[in-house]
Amino acid sequence: TASLLLHSGELVVFGGVRNRKWLNSLAVLDTTRWKWSIPKVTGDAPRPRSYHSATSISCGSSGTKVVIFGGNDDAENFNSVHVLSVTEGSKWRWFHPKVTGIPPRPRTGHCATLLEDGKTILIYGGWDPCIDDDSNHTEET
Repeated sequence: TASLLLHSGELVVFGGVRNRKWLNSLAVLDTTRWKWSIPKVTGDAPRPRSYHSATSISCGSSGTKVVIFGGNDDAENFNSVHVLSVTEGSKWRWFHPKVTGIPPRPRTGHCATLLEDGKTILIYGGWDPCIDDDSNHTEET
């Protein structure tokens, strides 16, 4: 999943799956020079996953955050939240905030968008491929 950092024009790509192996790697495409790089990141990366969302939030002069939500691996769906902080001077750091309230159910293949207030992320749709398809649907009467 990818997210564009507006302040720098960098496209951040995190996770995915290749040959049935789930990834938690990070790659960055500089869209001004069209050059890929792998930044040095401190902190622990989230568990490998695919079909998650990655939402970029501008933090003004203190940089940008990319919020990772949900996704799945070969055995489990997630509803965890992880943050990649990118500060001015290209310091990259993973952290895992303690989130309060009632979280959405674990999901994969959903959409996420940053609302106008610049701090609220709307999560919509998705599904749980680990649950039998029949239990994901309700009958209309």
